[in-house]
Amino acid sequence: YFGSLTHLDLPVDFEAEYAQILFLTCLGAVLPESGGKVRSLLSALPKALEVSLPVVEELPPDLTSPERAAMRVCFATAAATGAVLLGTAELNQVAVRNFRSALGSLSQDDAPVERAITERNLGVALQAMAERSQDADGLEAAAECYRAALEVLTRAEFPRQWAAIQNRLGLVL
Repeated sequence: YFGSLTHLDLPVDFEAEYAQILFLTCLGAVLPESGGKVRSLLSALPKALEVSLPVVEELPPDLTSPERAAMRVCFATAAATGAVLLGTAELNQVAVRNFRSALGSLSQDDAPVERAITERNLGVALQAMAERSQDADGLEAAAECYRAALEVLTRAEFPRQWAAIQNRLGLVL
């Protein structure tokens, strides 16, 4: 789920490999409505994920932690989108791994909103996996992610995000 709080931080003079992440992020953020656009997305997304995976797995050390996390979150969100559109559980596992890696780069003190959005997205990916396999522990893990996100994305400050997460939490429980 790419939303208004999702962002991709890129260096000013970014290298060609970052263009792959940018392209993938754009693909993952698209919500096609017509059959032709869906087919185009289904055609382009797997290749973009394949090309971007090595870049995300070996991010250069000169990137800041927030830049690294943003790239991983965008990659993971696109992978989760691909999992839904293509019906592949493997992409959900890739998404979960990258969301967790991004969380390791995000400090609760320095980036609370980004961390909360990542927790929410991790919860969505875990929920999808758990529903597919009927895994109660996976549903509980998703619920924990939603609860963590709700600590920051409060009703007063983020009413839409809060409501959407409350809905997901209710569904998981």
